[in-house]
Amino acid sequence: MVLSTTVYAGGRLSLRASGSRILPLASHRPRDCFSLQRFRPSVDGLPSRQGFSNVRNYWWSKPAIPAVTAIEPSPPALAPVAAIPEGPAALASPPSETITQIVAPALDTIASPDPVSLVPPIDASITVPDLSEAVASVILPLQHGDFATLGLTSWWPAGIIRWSFEVLQVSTGMPWFYTIIAGTLFWRAIVVPNNLASIRSAARLRPHAEEIKVLDEQAAKADQRGKMELMLKKQQLYQKAGVSLKAVMINPFIQLTANLGLFFAVRKMVTLPVVQLTQSGVWFLPDLTVGDPYYIMPALVAILVNLQVSVMKKDLDPTKPIMAHVMNVMRIASFASVPWMASMPSGLWLSVVTGMMVSTIQSAVLLVPSIRQALSIAPRVGTSPVVTTRDTARAILDWYRSLTPQTAPSPVARQRKPNLRAMTKSSPRSGQP
Repeated sequence: MVLSTTVYAGGRLSLRASGSRILPLASHRPRDCFSLQRFRPSVDGLPSRQGFSNVRNYWWSKPAIPAVTAIEPSPPALAPVAAIPEGPAALASPPSETITQIVAPALDTIASPDPVSLVPPIDASITVPDLSEAVASVILPLQHGDFATLGLTSWWPAGIIRWSFEVLQVSTGMPWFYTIIAGTLFWRAIVVPNNLASIRSAARLRPHAEEIKVLDEQAAKADQRGKMELMLKKQQLYQKAGVSLKAVMINPFIQLTANLGLFFAVRKMVTLPVVQLTQSGVWFLPDLTVGDPYYIMPALVAILVNLQVSVMKKDLDPTKPIMAHVMNVMRIASFASVPWMASMPSGLWLSVVTGMMVSTIQSAVLLVPSIRQALSIAPRVGTSPVVTTRDTARAILDWYRSLTPQTAPSPVARQRKPNLRAMTKSSPRSGQP
């Protein structure tokens, strides 16, 4: 017996027997064996299902029918794509041409953005000169060595102070308003030991002020040899008070050098000017290279001068009344010089105000007895003389008269005056007989 197979499209492999039936049950329902395949078309070239009554359908071994899923909406149809050649024709055509035939029609349907629309619109009001001015107005930050390039550093006190300002600003990045304040405080703090040494020496010499005054008056009238002897006596008096004569001369010199160096250092920085100083970093004083239009800094200077004079008058040497007159002159000069100070750069007066605030606070603190004792400063002896502004005006007038002494009349003029008087008395009156 020969077995043969028959294949249907979408079905399984079936067996058929030639000449006899293998299973007798297949002849009872000849049409039911093809019930699950009645809608499946036959493959071309194969015989139809008719005449295959001796074939059994194994339906229990077929895969389950897949569940029907929801039909999604199809995407919009694209342009028709050229058919892809198959067989030997596909091997003959190059791949690039085939891809171009497929992709090119689809790319033509995609809208590409306009390159001109991606460029932002240009403001017609901005011109080339405006851009150049904007670039030129940008001020670069200060760098190490810029002051040396500008000729602001040297080995003089003012040059060293300016170099310290540059290092402070470049290292910290602080605005120039605060840089000037910090630099001034730094240099005033350096000379604080010298200030204390001078105050300590003056307090120790105050009990011997009368003796020192007598020696100075004698030295002004003595010859060279006498001046040397008086100088030795004065030095012995200083040793008795526990004060070094060299320290008395050196300490004031150091203070004067530091104060003048700070003044001229800041003055040259703001008048050169250093271009970075035009941006101070504060709104109420934006440019440190120009005068203060609101007179804020000059007014502060005048107020601080009078405040400092009031504090320092409480610790004056009673044997030197000239110092009280000098302070009264400073009061008047501070207010009279306000217009002149307004014409100077405000950065200069910013440094002056900072230094005067330090001096005023220092003088006020050193008036406290406990602080004087902690710093080994002798207590105050006596009271300072009260000198008014009227007393100062009289002293200035007397000093001016002493410089221009009145010339005495000559003896000939003295003789002529009595003779003239005698002649007028002896002459007869006009109109008498």
